[in-house]
Order: sequence, then structure tokens, then C-alpha cells
Amino acid sequence: MKKKLSVTKFGGSLLDIKGKRIPKILNRIKELKTPDSLGPIVVFSAPMGCTDELIRIGESYAQSTPLPLEPVFEVYNRCAKLHVKARYLRQAQAELAN
Repeated sequence: MKKKLSVTKFGGSLLDIKGKRIPKILNRIKELKTPDSLGPIVVFSAPMGCTDELIRIGESYAQSTPLPLEPVFEVYNRCAKLHVKARYLRQAQAELAN
């Protein structure tokens, strides 16, 4: 019997910069998991506002007045602190720092 592959995407409008809706996303992922399927493979857009901020940062570099990247990474760091289990938190933070 072939298994179905499920792929789902969560957009930036659902991913707020404070990570408040992440529990809702995690519950939805659990709902999508079934014994007769593979996955789900989950794809995420950047949290709301991050794409605009990255464009602003990119434009600042093009004008030779670079803005810092730290505010964007801080969004992900904050979400990691709230929602990543302790044994994986250091690894997630190391990836963000890299």
C-alpha cells in the first residue's frame, strides 16, 4: 500500500513576530499526521513583517548605509526561546548565530 505525502505551507500572516500563533500551527501539523501518510512536510514563510524588513536592510546595503540584521534574527530567537524544547534550544540558537 502506497502512503500519501502531505505538504503544507504556513504563511507570514499566521506567523507573527512574537510567535503567539505557533501553538496553533503545531496543533494543525499534529492533525495532518496520519498513520497512512508520510510527513507532513511543513514549509514556512518568514514571520509577518520580516520580508519587508529584509528588503529595507537590502536597500540600505545598496545605498552603502547598512542596517543591522540582528532585529530579524531576534524574531527567530524569541520564537525559539518560547517554543523549542530545552534539549534542542542551544542547537537552534547556534544555527541562528551562525
